[in-house]
Amino acid sequence: MVAMASGKVDIGYVGISPVLAAVEKEVPVKIISAAQSEGSGIILSKDSKISTVSDLRGKIIATPGEASIQYVLLNYYLNKNGLSIKQVNSSVMKTPSINDAIKSNTIDACVTFQPYVSSSQANGGNS
Repeated sequence: MVAMASGKVDIGYVGISPVLAAVEKEVPVKIISAAQSEGSGIILSKDSKISTVSDLRGKIIATPGEASIQYVLLNYYLNKNGLSIKQVNSSVMKTPSINDAIKSNTIDACVTFQPYVSSSQANGGNS
């Protein structure tokens, strides 16, 4: 997005999070196509006692990072259900490590993308 803002690049293939950040900074960008409309999911550790959104309060929830669409989706989901991102313990993890953390109950939940959603489910995580 920096190269686009400086005029060095005319077109790019990026996720929505960097685009939204650019729009917020009034960088003149135009979205011409969606690349993915599904594929992210919330996974709970197998020993989790989480059964409602409000149960996420105070829990450790991992995402691939604050610039990821998964973080944006988590924030949106929490806000839509009356919670704030500040009411959970948001943790940034490398995506492959998220499955290990779910499997070992090191974290309570995560928001990740395919194929990690499916592989986490196959390893005992709950969606």
